[in-house]
Amino acid sequence: MSFSKIDDGGGMNRYTEATLQETKKALSSFKYVKISWERHRAVSLANACRSFALPVWDFPDVEPKSHKAFPSHCFFWNVINFCFDARSEGRLVKFEVEYPGKNFTGAYAMARCFYRVFGEQPITPEKILPFLRSWEKFRETFRGINEMPLLKERFELIAGWNTV
Repeated sequence: MSFSKIDDGGGMNRYTEATLQETKKALSSFKYVKISWERHRAVSLANACRSFALPVWDFPDVEPKSHKAFPSHCFFWNVINFCFDARSEGRLVKFEVEYPGKNFTGAYAMARCFYRVFGEQPITPEKILPFLRSWEKFRETFRGINEMPLLKERFELIAGWNTV
């Protein structure tokens, strides 16, 4: 069955057929994952005809508004986005960054650290490499009210991104 055309004669996304074929190939290796392709098609067709309002993802001073910068920030966030809780005096404390008027905790605090340095600019290799060559510079970049847990491990992970 081909999913590349919808019933009204209009074309779906030009990558639909290739995406479906790759998905089918990948799913064939999973023992307990099954897709109802008829249901998939019905939901896809119903959604293709609907009007969707895009949510507002604007998070000022944490995430860049720039469509050019946002993907590069996301890439680096995802490399080190884990475990922001640490024990302090017998209780769990989240990593926290102070900002005038409010504080950010956890993953938002980490994203704020990137934004504090790179702002609305894409994070390019030339811009991030100085922070990856020096433990002290990296540590300064991710300073907060308390120390980010597993900071040394994050440094090792993110410093290794360009060797992949």
